[in-house]
Amino acid sequence: MNLVWHFDFHTPAHVRVGERCDFEGVGQSLVDAGVSASIFFAKCHYGFSYYPTRVGTPHPRLAADVFGGLVSASRQRGIKAEAYVSFGIDGAGGEARPEWRRVYPDGSSDPSGWFINVCPFTSYVDERVLPQIEELFRLYRPDGYWFDTMSALSPCYCSQCRADYRREFGAELLVAAEDPSQAQAGQWRHDRGFGLVTKVADFIHEFDPTAAVGFNQLGSLPYPEPMPAGVTVLTLDPDTSGPQSVPFSLNAAYGSSAAQPCEIMPTIFHGGWGDWSPASAVRLETTALACWIRSATCIPGDRLHPEGRLTDETGFALNVVSAARSTWESCAPSADARLAPDIVVLHSPSLTYGADRRLFAVGDPRERLTPINGTHRLLLDTGANFTVAGEWQLARVLPQVSLVVVPEIPELDFETERLLLAFAQNGGAILFTGILPRVDGRAFSLAGIECLDEIWQDHAYLPPLQKGEPEVLVRGIIRGMALSGA
Repeated sequence: MNLVWHFDFHTPAHVRVGERCDFEGVGQSLVDAGVSASIFFAKCHYGFSYYPTRVGTPHPRLAADVFGGLVSASRQRGIKAEAYVSFGIDGAGGEARPEWRRVYPDGSSDPSGWFINVCPFTSYVDERVLPQIEELFRLYRPDGYWFDTMSALSPCYCSQCRADYRREFGAELLVAAEDPSQAQAGQWRHDRGFGLVTKVADFIHEFDPTAAVGFNQLGSLPYPEPMPAGVTVLTLDPDTSGPQSVPFSLNAAYGSSAAQPCEIMPTIFHGGWGDWSPASAVRLETTALACWIRSATCIPGDRLHPEGRLTDETGFALNVVSAARSTWESCAPSADARLAPDIVVLHSPSLTYGADRRLFAVGDPRERLTPINGTHRLLLDTGANFTVAGEWQLARVLPQVSLVVVPEIPELDFETERLLLAFAQNGGAILFTGILPRVDGRAFSLAGIECLDEIWQDHAYLPPLQKGEPEVLVRGIIRGMALSGA
């Protein structure tokens, strides 16, 4: 079972960096805890690099090659070292090149002096990202690259994006969310975004065909579809507000259905980016176990001290996670054991992108996951043996299960409809909740029920247990249904 450690290092310009490095101590602590790979910062959201770069912007108060020292100390002990590269947020780059800044619908961009969202469809990738990848390869040859963040694919209204859209469609890129052209714009953002990610991955593999490549969130619950070509690791980064074991259980269930290796990173911010708060032993243990029980790799996120050494909190966390892993390995199923779920909860891009993809990368897609989150919690409460799978994973999962739950998914594709029809004809059960999905705008044929346009009533009610008003069971507009050849 692999244990990977992620060292956060988003560090403002005024902080001294690398003045009392203890690379050997870091490396020894990692190997003592059984860590097999670590992710070290090459470039952060401030746009600063933590090695003597000639391509990017070195941290203004960098006193040592922090990235290089950590990579060397890890490699000497047989620990793989991957490079974290901020992708789409670059404070220093946006300061130096205003034309790289992402432009919001109101025409504004991020203010100077902090993180600045940049548009990767300007010359930013060709002039900053790719040259820095080549520099990292020639200097350090990292074992992999971990790119953050997927806000890089969010809507942008800079002059380059407007010109690209005009050239593609002969029309202006419009701002109004209700405009019919937003469906076209969403699909366009999706296709050019995935194409750009493939370009970056291909560039890396030209230098090192064996390098791991992960793009935070792509392929995950907010972006539930096959990852772009060249991306080798499914990287899941759940919301870390509130209790941790439940969202990590959900992400591990989803990751267990994927064909690629799955990594899940538990991190939590204290007062802002770059300031992790210490986690209790219980929190560390429950999040790690929620990942391991479904064979996912847990990547605890921690804060490296700006001096280039570990803090006492990191030592504590390493010890807790290492001990928890030893305990788990002593009672875990054998290595050749395979998960055998009875139920699969189906997920679809239409839930987070919208049925016509107009919402691709708009806002925080995790806010549109309520039906998946709720179904997962209910099944946990019942003690059900289940997994979660995207439409693209369904063919591989269906032979294992007897029930498919379809939770409030607005639109399914033709292949999913075909698979579910064959599944039902062979004795499988399907439970639709909330709404019936459509396929290319028509009713889902298998259900034999058509949703009517006219409103039946507002809310669904339960009869009162005692005298008084009925209890509200479901709030919202309720539409009628009619049989259509079930």
